[in-house]
Amino acid sequence: MEPEYREGLVLRHYVDAVAEQVGVEAGAALCESGPRPSAYIALADSCSAWPERLLMLLWNGDEGWRLALEPDGPEEPVIIATWPRPLRPAPARVARRLRDALRDSAEVVAPAGDSA
Repeated sequence: MEPEYREGLVLRHYVDAVAEQVGVEAGAALCESGPRPSAYIALADSCSAWPERLLMLLWNGDEGWRLALEPDGPEEPVIIATWPRPLRPAPARVARRLRDALRDSAEVVAPAGDSA
């Protein structure tokens, strides 16, 4: 088996496992292997800071995982949180970081005295 093909399979398996951990069907996850490997996972979630916008997880081999707002038209994704190291953390760790980021965004916008 060619090393590039094998790496593509490993990345696909990893991204599918992350998607499963964050509660998303594998069909909502895309990845590309090669010299600049990357991944995208569409989330069915929004956060309280931007309730009208859906979220996505992005990954690449240089920057690790990032949580971002889905772009509105031609704009670039708005990055909300980054997790650069390790580059490929365990899928359960990515899910935990996502839950923490969503909880933290709710606390930031919750009115004083509100128990978000």
